Amino acid sequence: MLVAIKDISPEQEITWDYSTTMDEDDWEMNGNCGSNNCRGKIKDLKYLPPEIQQKYLTLDLVPEYIVRKYFPHLRNLGPNSNVHQSN
Repeated sequence: MLVAIKDISPEQEITWDYSTTMDEDDWEMNGNCGSNNCRGKIKDLKYLPPEIQQKYLTLDLVPEYIVRKYFPHLRNLGPNSNVHQSN
């Protein structure tokens, strides 16, 4: 399932950050989407800068299998969560 993090107008092109669902370890590919936010490389979430990881985790966009594997200390993720808390 894809989730939009903002409203999308009918004629607007949408992009998807593959990194939110990747767990491929050493695999990566060049990104050529042309977005102002493009990092130029598509690779696993665990390799992204911490501030981007935090944003995606806070927005609850990261699949549970990745959260469990790489962020097991995080609980109750979502819009009202504090991703800095650990148990």
